[in-house]
Amino acid sequence: MEHPFVFTHGFFKPRVWLSTGLMYTLAPDELEAVLRHEAHHRLAHDPLKILIARCLSRALFFVPVARDLGDAYYLAKEIAADEFATLGMSDALPLARALRKLITAQYKAAPEGVLVSELGVTEARLVALLHPAHSQPFIAFRHIGLSLLWVLLLVGILYAPAAGHLPSFAECSMPSSMSWVLRLLMG
Repeated sequence: MEHPFVFTHGFFKPRVWLSTGLMYTLAPDELEAVLRHEAHHRLAHDPLKILIARCLSRALFFVPVARDLGDAYYLAKEIAADEFATLGMSDALPLARALRKLITAQYKAAPEGVLVSELGVTEARLVALLHPAHSQPFIAFRHIGLSLLWVLLLVGILYAPAAGHLPSFAECSMPSSMSWVLRLLMG
């Protein structure tokens, strides 16, 4: 039997892709819940939005909270799609059962010793589905302090010359042979 999977792909005209293994693995109400979830991603153009958020968070790798914000955005998109999927259904159990089956299939398909990557997101989605009142912390608070330190350092570097704390380029001592270059550049 083919491995069960489903995803939404495409930036400008997203489409939902699913395997026949998914149709054989899930019960009809579970399959409906999963397709409703993916339909939300398609209608909201989430593949493009998630790509942009991930690229920005990776580009700002030196700001620790950037990755947390990117991960929180991805989780929020998944939870929003889950909420959309369960709106037209009697409860959230079909989607929760489908997630459990997909996690099990993912573990079975992974080679021995390989970790399944998205387990944290899936666990948070299950908690949000089964216990909606339980809030999830999206950002590691220890990263906020490091990020603020980076921002303060950058602001200090940018404003130090304007405040007169650092000498300007023209005030730096240099060999007299280089002074003509400075005069040429400074006008």
